Amino acid sequence: MYKKIILVGIISLLSVGSFLFCKKESQYKAIITVSMIDSINRKVPVPACKLVFGEENFDPEIKRTGYTDENGKYEGEWSREVSLRIRASREINNKNYTGMSIIRLTEGGIAEQEILIKEE
Repeated sequence: MYKKIILVGIISLLSVGSFLFCKKESQYKAIITVSMIDSINRKVPVPACKLVFGEENFDPEIKRTGYTDENGKYEGEWSREVSLRIRASREINNKNYTGMSIIRLTEGGIAEQEILIKEE
């Protein structure tokens, strides 16, 4: 009986100890919203807008391409701190719309940025 109690106690301590001492990998999160001004001067979200994060010579873990969702939003996580240039582009009614911004990702933080795209 005491052996079982001691064994359960040891297992519990090991579980708690491994939870406390295991280093969780840090996350660096970005939330990007893309908008444009419509024909009646309202700001509207842009779905399916292409976003290019970083430059050609960036580490493949950092540089990426993504697309906004139906609400004009993109959410992504990176594995380290970095400053990123973001290029947004979308063809709408045979016209090219583009925009650009720069964000800084910091440990445990959420970088939020709105990009307003305009006709080229």
